[in-house]
Amino acid sequence: MLPPCCWQVRCSPVRRTRRRPAPTRIPQAAIDASQQLRERALDSRLAYEIVASLTSEVGPRMAGSEADARAVAWAQAKFKALGFDKVWLEEVRFPKWERRSEHAAIVGHYAQPLTIAALGGSPGGTAQGEVVRFADPGRARSRPGRLAGRQDRLHRQRHGARA
Repeated sequence: MLPPCCWQVRCSPVRRTRRRPAPTRIPQAAIDASQQLRERALDSRLAYEIVASLTSEVGPRMAGSEADARAVAWAQAKFKALGFDKVWLEEVRFPKWERRSEHAAIVGHYAQPLTIAALGGSPGGTAQGEVVRFADPGRARSRPGRLAGRQDRLHRQRHGARA
């Protein structure tokens, strides 16, 4: 089951027509109001205070976590405190990756444990293959030939086929 979250953005696609639309005319009163709003925003520390409040009162939050639920409650209370008259929550479902445990080891004559970290969305299961070391991720991306065949062989071994 997918856990709920609170934010959802909806939009409808833009319909493309062959006719060139009429130029948009923005009333001068709207331009004047937007300039006043911009000046008020630049003179205010409110945006910074909101971000500082979220990061210090709630802290880091992975989607679907307990901290995410605290952030939802924080946002709802904050918008109400700021005077917004229409604040509501909408349930949104999304996949959630949970870190469990990971371990790796060099097996064979010189067996020893390896320190690893699974990336978000990493599949579970057991895999065995050749270790290829890169000093940093950029070097791995710049030298794909060094990995040629290894990933495919690892994939086949993981799913039961022999290389």
